[in-house]
Amino acid sequence: MNKSHLLFLSLLSVLGMTSCYKHPMPPANRVASIEGVTHTSAIIRAEILEESIHSFSSGIVFAQHQQPNLNDSSIRNDLSFPFRIPLIGLEYNTTYYIRAYTKNEAGVTYSEEAQFTTDQVDLFVDPRDGNVYPEVQIFEQVWMGENMRYEIPGKSRTVKNEFGEKQEEIYGLLYPMEVCEAVCPSGWHLPTDEDWKVLEYNVEMPAELLDELGRRETDGAAMLREPGKKHWESDYDDITNSLGFTAMAAGFFNGYSGRNASLGYAACFWTAPNDSGVYYPRVMWPQSFYNKGINRYDETNETNEGDCFSVRCIKDN
Repeated sequence: MNKSHLLFLSLLSVLGMTSCYKHPMPPANRVASIEGVTHTSAIIRAEILEESIHSFSSGIVFAQHQQPNLNDSSIRNDLSFPFRIPLIGLEYNTTYYIRAYTKNEAGVTYSEEAQFTTDQVDLFVDPRDGNVYPEVQIFEQVWMGENMRYEIPGKSRTVKNEFGEKQEEIYGLLYPMEVCEAVCPSGWHLPTDEDWKVLEYNVEMPAELLDELGRRETDGAAMLREPGKKHWESDYDDITNSLGFTAMAAGFFNGYSGRNASLGYAACFWTAPNDSGVYYPRVMWPQSFYNKGINRYDETNETNEGDCFSVRCIKDN
């Protein structure tokens, strides 16, 4: 047998082995935990139960019916294991069914099903314009679970994304200091500096930091910030929004430049003035090692004339 015949037979052998090769199914997985369930969000943690030398994708699927699959809503994992996936924008008082999955050429492996039910909340209808807001009980206080969308002609400003598209329904409106006290409806008020301190103390800010200005770091801020990267430029493992405050990075309108700024990077909230007429706005920056807290500023030194921030209302006692 000459060399050409041997080469031909070798090629046939390789082709035969390749045609008979069957890609193994992707590895088993499971939903490890469901954490931080609020009226609109939850954190899903999942893990892979088997090692695999073959490539595969992974993530979770979820729906309001049992046995969800990839034809339903799905979120893909970023290849970290075990993995954490935030769910946001969920419906109130609704049961969701969850499965983790792994997928490759051979098919899909789903985990056993898990489920959770989002919190029930009361809804407040603003009689001035019909806008609806969830009422969120946070310890002894009741806060609106969204930023205000009440329009004050000639004063309130819209949040715009990089394409100039209005984002009012997501982030609410932005207001200058001179009208911020007129935004909340009857039965509610613009939170005072003291109202914010109560909230901050309840999320474990050390008492000695409550009256400090500037950066005030506390891990408890993670309980108030929406998880995920849909409305923030960054996300970290400890962010849960477990108290349902759902702070979003609406940024602010810069009165000096005349432009929106810090969309995705900062959540800025007005406070009512104290007896001396001083405002102490709060700012949450991305939760990171550098800045994990709720910053408190003196507006006389830290803001420009015409700066517009978000308004979050608190219920009267």
